[in-house]
Amino acid sequence: SLSCGTPIVASRAGGLKNYITNHVGYVIHPDADSLFGILEELMHDRKKLKFLKENCISLTKSEFGKERNIKIIEETLY
Repeated sequence: SLSCGTPIVASRAGGLKNYITNHVGYVIHPDADSLFGILEELMHDRKKLKFLKENCISLTKSEFGKERNIKIIEETLY
């Protein structure tokens, strides 16, 4: 979802909480009210949604992009 610019909404109950920052999404309590609150916030705050989308795409390119993967492969082989 990051590469598509979709912000992450993860539960504190799983392992994703260690990877999600407030630049690409939210870590919430695992309940319906928390989820509803975040979704409602993003529906009404288009500026925040745009900020998250841009950061998701940027993070994907820098951490999982072709250039990074080539560099990792080259470092491993050479």
